Amino acid sequence: MVKTISLAEQVDVLFKQGRERGLSVTYRGVAEAVGETANNIFRIHHGHNLNPGLRTLLALVDYFETDLGYFSCKTKTDCLHYLNHTLPHKTLDKLTMRAEGISPAGIKKILQVVDLVRQAEGIKDKAPKGSRLLPARVRRVKISRNRRAKAG
Repeated sequence: MVKTISLAEQVDVLFKQGRERGLSVTYRGVAEAVGETANNIFRIHHGHNLNPGLRTLLALVDYFETDLGYFSCKTKTDCLHYLNHTLPHKTLDKLTMRAEGISPAGIKKILQVVDLVRQAEGIKDKAPKGSRLLPARVRRVKISRNRRAKAG
């Protein structure tokens, strides 16, 4: 049987992931960022505070760029998988929010920069150029005028 991960172990995973991403993971650094005391962050991380408040948990997940669903993980593997799934989405959400209001010409330039970065990092396109949302072999279905009238 797999051992269920504790809150302290979940927070430890957050700290390790944060360190890998270049976030400050000192107790003082996290505490200042989330509006808590360094002592309380230490107590949560070491399992001495087993029931921190919702405000504290919300601040932690915001700082580590995940969401409260993270704390429903049952194992360390589940937690890592959750973070690896949510972190890219959170980053894309930030990018989307920051791009709001930019002109179509500006968006086109941003996409060109993204293409340059992808090329510099050796990332291949997922879909070849000229690909369509629907394959070319999908046939159009004709609907008789009687059926169209009934559907409308």
